[in-house]
Amino acid sequence: MVWLASHDASAYPNDPAPRVRSALESATIEWSEAFTAQDRRYPAPRVMLTRHPRHHPERAAGYYRGLAVAIDLGEIEDIEALFPRESETLTALVVAHEVAHHVQFLNIRDGRPAASSAPAHELEADCAAGWWLGRANARHLATTGAARFSTEGLERQLPRLFQALYTLHHRRLDAPPRVMTRLHGADGERIAAVQRGLEAADPALCGAGVAP
Repeated sequence: MVWLASHDASAYPNDPAPRVRSALESATIEWSEAFTAQDRRYPAPRVMLTRHPRHHPERAAGYYRGLAVAIDLGEIEDIEALFPRESETLTALVVAHEVAHHVQFLNIRDGRPAASSAPAHELEADCAAGWWLGRANARHLATTGAARFSTEGLERQLPRLFQALYTLHHRRLDAPPRVMTRLHGADGERIAAVQRGLEAADPALCGAGVAP
């Protein structure tokens, strides 16, 4: 179910909402299949699409535990403007990261193991986002003969994405402070997590918190 909030698609001729929905629908397909293989049901998250002005404190993707995945379409438009060639892949990873937090919530709710620290929690989500990207590409390749998302050069583009989102959110051009690294992991750790997920056949390899 998708909940639209504070968003009028008719006012934006190149509205990213359809691309965000497409990524969410693909994530639901892959996670549902992974859960079904373990005799579990995957309840897809509700989704809140918003559009806040730049530098607004709530202008960011996020997950409200047990309530909804939140995607700010203004932020997605910035990603598409800053990274025109890689925007589809980078946008999909942003969306998939938040969906992975929903999976973590489902496991915690069901009494399953959780990551032991904030960075481990975030790196699990990065890895699970990479797993979904690989699964989506494999499914698309099987049906069309071509991958859906380009993964070439991700190790170069992801640090630029992290820096751009930090700058747009905080109005600062310096590197994100150490507290951000302590919460999410260093750039190198995050890139390695996404790459590990891309190569994983099973999201459980990303950590117990995202195991179906």
